Amino acid sequence: MIAVGYARVSTDKQQTASQVAEVERFAPTKGLDLSKYGVLVEEERVEKKSDGTTRVKGVSAFKLRLDQRPQGKRLVELVESGKVGAVIVYKHDRLFRRASEALGWAEKLSDLGIKLYAVDQGVEV
Repeated sequence: MIAVGYARVSTDKQQTASQVAEVERFAPTKGLDLSKYGVLVEEERVEKKSDGTTRVKGVSAFKLRLDQRPQGKRLVELVESGKVGAVIVYKHDRLFRRASEALGWAEKLSDLGIKLYAVDQGVEV
């Protein structure tokens, strides 16, 4: 089954590389194929502070709905077009932080026949 992964960080203490590696390891255990779309990664932003130092900022799932984030928007397009049969994330909170958004997407994915897997739980949800 064709799948797409999604990774996002929200602090400079997190790394997308470990999420990507876990998603890529998990996919074949469920017969999922990431070769077409891979793992969509929300890029961290480096901001220069007034004192000359820099900090890395992630993409907030509290402030931005999935369809408002650059790679989230791509994920929504793939889901709605029927190009993927599964979405894989390391943890659910990489996709959404609000219960209302999570429930809405769970229903939408179910209606479209698309499976959602969370690696940290090891199961389809």
